Amino acid sequence: MLINQENFEKIYQDELTPKQKKVLPLFLAGQTDEQIAKELGATHRSTASHQLRNISTKFGFPPETEPDYRCNLIEMFAKYKPELVSVKALEKCGHIIQNIRFPEGPEPLNSAFYQERSPIESRCYIAMKEPGALIRIKAPKQMGKTSLLKRIIAEAKKSS
Repeated sequence: MLINQENFEKIYQDELTPKQKKVLPLFLAGQTDEQIAKELGATHRSTASHQLRNISTKFGFPPETEPDYRCNLIEMFAKYKPELVSVKALEKCGHIIQNIRFPEGPEPLNSAFYQERSPIESRCYIAMKEPGALIRIKAPKQMGKTSLLKRIIAEAKKSS
């Protein structure tokens, strides 16, 4: 079953149970069933498996007819909500990594593609709080200067 953006959003926003809404981000982050169960406080990994089967069915990938339902689910989220899908999850389904949109230009604040540079960003956030602060960002093309700048500005707005 092919699903369009509108149907995807409707299912994602309205049809998932609270438990499924907890399981899905963990799954898309590349966690195993055991890790998901532990994070949810469940006693057995089948809790995660059961929820993932139900989620897949809602998105049109019933496990009975779609043996690769987990990869299909990851592929669908990579298409419609790429910011939720981690590289780790994509690597589990190696055949789809070529289909994912790779960044071209500045990335949104919540992008899964952005690689945080902890000490650099922390120093920038601290410097922005000083009156008359000036930050020089120098790097080769395609290294994330604009994305870093967007994050610095967002942090400055957040802390006023």
